Amino acid sequence: MILENKKSGENKVDKKKELRNGWVNHQQKRILLIVASIGVILAIILFSFIRNNNRNYNNIKEDKSKYIIYEINGITKDAKTRAIPYINIKSEGVRAVNEDIKTFASAFSTKDKFTYEYQINGMILSLILKGEDSEAEYALPPYFRTYNINLNSLNVISDEALLEFYHVSESDVEAKIESNFKKFYSEVSEEYMDPKECNYSCFLLYRGIENYLDEVSYFVKSGNLIALKPFVFSSIYGEEEYFKESDYEFLVAEAKEALQ
Repeated sequence: MILENKKSGENKVDKKKELRNGWVNHQQKRILLIVASIGVILAIILFSFIRNNNRNYNNIKEDKSKYIIYEINGITKDAKTRAIPYINIKSEGVRAVNEDIKTFASAFSTKDKFTYEYQINGMILSLILKGEDSEAEYALPPYFRTYNINLNSLNVISDEALLEFYHVSESDVEAKIESNFKKFYSEVSEEYMDPKECNYSCFLLYRGIENYLDEVSYFVKSGNLIALKPFVFSSIYGEEEYFKESDYEFLVAEAKEALQ
């Protein structure tokens, strides 16, 4: 009877030890998990800091307190000032681009419409300038100027290099633009003009187009390669109601084609 009580007491002690050891192991695992979690959080914070620093492009900016593109005062054709974009990148090539932006903007008066937009897609910064002569006696197409900059090398990307990057040629671009204009003509001729009175050549004449590639410029939008082709919207047939601003943009190649 005494031996049984002794064994019973020893069993209880052993169970207490097991419970205590189990609790200690559990606490150790919990501490290790907390330490590991803190390490992961610190790594995420560090990664986010580095990524945001790169996303803000502070490492390539002339002025780290400003956006990568901000506005400065440019001189207009009528010797007044207007806001124009300035690319905030320390590079000789970009410095030349900023001078060209000033020159382009100076060709328009304060009565003319002058706009710009830009996008960053991966390593490519694309800036588009658009000017419209509001004082012309007859309808004119808008004037476009585009710049594409490699944010890794800080070099201005040539049209040839951009086409090569997307695995397309000027012949491909010409074919895309021609296809779109034939589509425009097909739809316009249904509502605004009689094909017997104005054929496709007549339609192109009213658009001010002699060559599909004349005055074409390129930019990257949402990862896709876009060709900008200026042309006249209006004619005696009133088809300007058909065209939209986005019709100046011709999709040349999608983003996936650059990855092939």
